[in-house]
Amino acid sequence: MLSLLKEKSSLWIPEMDKATTEIFPSWESKLKENPNGAELSSETGQVALNVLIRTLMGVEPSQDGLTPSMFSIWLGPQLLPIASVGLPHLLEELILHNIRVPYLLVAYFYNKIQSFFRKHGGDLLDKAEKEFGVEREDALHNIIFTTGFNAFGGLNIFLPYVVSCVGLVSEDMKAEMAKQAREAVEAEGGAMSVAALQRMPLLRSAVYEVLRIYPPVPYQYATAKVDMVIESHDSRHEVKEGEILGGCQPIALRDPVVFGDDAETYRADRFVGAEGEKLLKHVMWGNAFANTVASANNKACAANELVPLLAQAFLAAIFLRYDSFKTAAPIIKGNAATHTLISLTPRTA
Repeated sequence: MLSLLKEKSSLWIPEMDKATTEIFPSWESKLKENPNGAELSSETGQVALNVLIRTLMGVEPSQDGLTPSMFSIWLGPQLLPIASVGLPHLLEELILHNIRVPYLLVAYFYNKIQSFFRKHGGDLLDKAEKEFGVEREDALHNIIFTTGFNAFGGLNIFLPYVVSCVGLVSEDMKAEMAKQAREAVEAEGGAMSVAALQRMPLLRSAVYEVLRIYPPVPYQYATAKVDMVIESHDSRHEVKEGEILGGCQPIALRDPVVFGDDAETYRADRFVGAEGEKLLKHVMWGNAFANTVASANNKACAANELVPLLAQAFLAAIFLRYDSFKTAAPIIKGNAATHTLISLTPRTA
C-alpha cells in the first residue's frame, strides 16, 4: 500500500478537490428543502469513496453500482465487538459484543465489492503479484480491506467531523480560513495542489485539531511482548510480558498537561506558529507521531501524512466555494454521530 500511495501521489489532491466540489449542489438542495438544517454525512461518504476509487483504479464507483452503503454494511459486523449505540454497558456486552454475525448477512455486498475490484483493479493485483509476490486472491482481499476498512472507514468518520467542527468556529476565523485558502490557490496558479496546501497553516491546524478531538480510531489494543515500564506525567506502571494493553486516544489527546486548560475545547488555530507546531508531535492519531513518515519498518498508518492533506484539501475546496458555513454540534450516541449542516454562505468575491 505504501507503494500504491506513492505511485498515485499526483492524483490524490486533485481528486479530492473534484469530489468535494461535486457534492455542493446536493448540500444546497437539501438546505433549500430543509432550511433548519440537513444531514451532511451521506455526501462526505460519497466524497471518500470517489476519491479512493478514482485515484486507485481510475474509474467511477457508479460505473458498476459501487456505493458507500455497500462498504458500510460490510464493515458493520467487523466493528460490532467494539460498537456502542448508547445503551447501558452490560446490555451492549450481551447483545452486541458477544454474538458472531453470520457472513451470510453481508455476503451479497462483499461479493459486489469483490466483483468491482476484480474487474477494475487488475493493475493493482498485477503489481501485488509481480512486484511483491503476493498471491492474486490474497492481494484482492487485502486491497479491499485496506481501501474499504482503513481508508474509506476512516475518511467516512473523519470528514463529517471536519465540517461540524469548523462550522462552529467564529465568523472571523472562517473568514481567515477562506482568505488563506483562496490566496494560496491563486499563488500556485489557480489549482489545488500540495504546494497550495502548504500555504494554508490555519486550515492545516484546523484539521489536526479535529484529529485531536475526534480521532477516527479512538481505541487501540496490544499484547506486551516484553516486560516494560510505562511512564505518565506523575506515575509509572509496570507491565509484564503477555499482559493486554488498552489505549483510549480521546483521553491521551485531551491531556491538559500537554494542551493546556482548554484541552477539551476545539480550537482551530491551536497548531499555528512555532509553539503550535511543537504540539503536533503529541497528536498520535495514526499510531505514530503526526510528523512520522510511514514505512515498512514502523507501525505508523500508511496514510499518516496523506489523510490530513486530503482533509485539508476537502476543507479548502469548501472555502473556495463558500464564504462561510454553519453547523450544529455533532450529536454523539455511542460510536454513532449525527452531523447537521445549518447554512451555506456563497462566495461573494
